[in-house]
Amino acid sequence: MTTQVTEALQARYCPNFPPQIIPATASPQPSLQDRSSNSSEFSALNSVPQTKAGTLPPLHDGHIKPHGGLLSNLMHTNAKDKGDLLKECNGRVLALSDRGACDVELLMNGGFSPLEGFMNQETYKHVVLNARLPNGTLFGLPVVLDTMDEFLKPGQKVALEYKARVLAVLEIDSKWIPDKPLEAYHCYGSTLLEHPGVQMICMERGKYYLGGNVYGLELPARDIPCATPSEVRAQLPKNAVSSIARCPPQDD
Repeated sequence: MTTQVTEALQARYCPNFPPQIIPATASPQPSLQDRSSNSSEFSALNSVPQTKAGTLPPLHDGHIKPHGGLLSNLMHTNAKDKGDLLKECNGRVLALSDRGACDVELLMNGGFSPLEGFMNQETYKHVVLNARLPNGTLFGLPVVLDTMDEFLKPGQKVALEYKARVLAVLEIDSKWIPDKPLEAYHCYGSTLLEHPGVQMICMERGKYYLGGNVYGLELPARDIPCATPSEVRAQLPKNAVSSIARCPPQDD
């Protein structure tokens, strides 16, 4: 019965997304180790500093360094710079979903450090297959912006709008049609729509993915204020380690 429901949903919402794209003899769900350390293609990992077990990584202002070594801050505060960025959009506006707005916020305030924008196609593929950025930095899931817009193209700037407020400007570096079954399998170990991650990829995201630098203009309004990573770090005791969960904040 479950298989019949899955096939019916896939036929309706994602006809090009077969219920079983992985042969029955395929290996089990890929682990982070499978995706990151078993490929000779990524010898760059050898250049990433390693920390001995039981020791703390290098400190930054008395705290453990941000992930990737840099706490990104993509916010622009100069009014003229903001105006110039919006003019360069030439009226192009892309409405964000709740998930998209959350991702934009985490990019702007450094929650997705060391990223400085949505992943381009090359970085996306690298993360999907290896759970690492091209420079070897651990990054488990791709951060991309999806759209159904046929007319947006690389080289353009587009305003990112959420609830009638322009949060940021995206400078499009790449646009592509992703291999969603491959992404689902490598990131979530499944291609069945019963899995919420697979549902998100197949039924929520649009046909195209966009990558490029993000220029922050305004953080989204929240009923419950969300501290930025830099604000959280300022309140932490020395040598403390913190992490961020990639879940859209709930206002209700």
